[in-house]
Amino acid sequence: MRSKVYFKSSGVKICGILNVPKKQRNKNFMMIFCHGWKSGKKSSKIKTLISKLGKKGINSFAFDFYGHGESNGQLSKITQTVVIQNVKDAVLFLKSRGFSKFGLYGSSFGGGTATAFAVKNNNLSFLCLVSPVTKYRASWAKEKEKILKLKNNFAERFSKDLKKYDYFKLGKKIKIPVLIVQGDKDITTPILGAKKLLKNLRGEKMMVIIKGADHFYKK
Repeated sequence: MRSKVYFKSSGVKICGILNVPKKQRNKNFMMIFCHGWKSGKKSSKIKTLISKLGKKGINSFAFDFYGHGESNGQLSKITQTVVIQNVKDAVLFLKSRGFSKFGLYGSSFGGGTATAFAVKNNNLSFLCLVSPVTKYRASWAKEKEKILKLKNNFAERFSKDLKKYDYFKLGKKIKIPVLIVQGDKDITTPILGAKKLLKNLRGEKMMVIIKGADHFYKK
């Protein structure tokens, strides 16, 4: 059964889709999905994975980050810290629904978010990162501000907040099992960054490289 739900995070209402199959394999477990920048809970990758998990009796939860999709908030006010808080509040919401163990999937921008979140959360059983952001280019925020016509000093605030996060150093603190999926033709989040993150991880780990795939897995 799929149901649209809402929870509060970072001062706004966040929208998610809770997917609970009729025959649950584990009633306490929930797989959580973190989408990429300007994507959302209804991305093709997430929808496909949720469908496959449902057929296996596995619960899943996908939600829109602050300023994305059906969630409230101004995109120009988003930061890495804000979306990490979104994940924290999503977990708290799910705990209130009776779930106690979680798997976390993060794609691109959501991959960096999932990496940072995983460091201080004891409820995660494993982490799956698809083309995760491991290092932002200095010009990234300025480019987004120009392309999306964002205001309120987005570039300055976003860049300043990012200085708090070194994903490679954070990887050294992650001891749970991690799977990284990466395209070898990805120029948005290059494979070298994914390999360095993999090397730093302290627990069981594995990387699957998709030959010929770019950031969007289109050959």
